[in-house]
Amino acid sequence: MNMLDIGNSTLPEASGQMPASARNNVDLPLPDGPMTLEAWFRGDHLDGRRGLVTKTEGSEYGLFVSDGHPSFWIHLDGAYASLEPMDVPLVPGQWHHIAGVYDNDNGASYLFIDGVLNDTYEISGDFLSSYNKLYINNQAPFAGEFHMDCDVAGVRITDGVRYSSDFSPEFPL
Repeated sequence: MNMLDIGNSTLPEASGQMPASARNNVDLPLPDGPMTLEAWFRGDHLDGRRGLVTKTEGSEYGLFVSDGHPSFWIHLDGAYASLEPMDVPLVPGQWHHIAGVYDNDNGASYLFIDGVLNDTYEISGDFLSSYNKLYINNQAPFAGEFHMDCDVAGVRITDGVRYSSDFSPEFPL
């Protein structure tokens, strides 16, 4: 499996940028197949729609927090499929691990919150990759509008299925 592991980094409010060592790496080695996107974060205010880790805008994937609820979006066959469980709120001020998985071999996507499988969506299709920039704590091209005051302890993107059932997340990534 290929993997981009950004590791431990605390991002100041509204930075919307990843560490300088990874900021220009827009050619992430993800094939049109399975992938896992995960992050550890802690935020004090989780209201509104916030981009946690995004490479969206008509392609690819993203982890979002909307009014205290996490979601995973993936772009397949020209449209986004999203997993957005509204019955699992995040606790402000507490560290949370969120993982979104696309398993094209089994035709499913999964959303894990703190190691627990919280949502499954049956889906298959062609994954659309792009040269869009990867944003942490924001969503392009709306810099400054979709960020939150949070700490990010790690981000990992893997070109394979890392999780398909409950697990104990490692802190930090």
